[in-house]
Amino acid sequence: MASNLVALFDEGLVKVPKSSKEIEAMVEELLNYEIHVSEEGHDQYGAFKIGSHDDLVCALNRKKRNYEVRDKE
Repeated sequence: MASNLVALFDEGLVKVPKSSKEIEAMVEELLNYEIHVSEEGHDQYGAFKIGSHDDLVCALNRKKRNYEVRDKE
């Protein structure tokens, strides 16, 4: 999930306002988003640090799945 979102940002396919509290919070959440893989190979995704959140990242991913990604114009 997170790698797909990073790729969309890198390719310029996600358009966001340059400055807002929500954007700053989302950037912080993306920076805190982690993948943990156990010795058995089970993976967990999220913000695991105490006090961190991942709800905006999860919401963006759900929204992304609702729309087809368009080529850059």
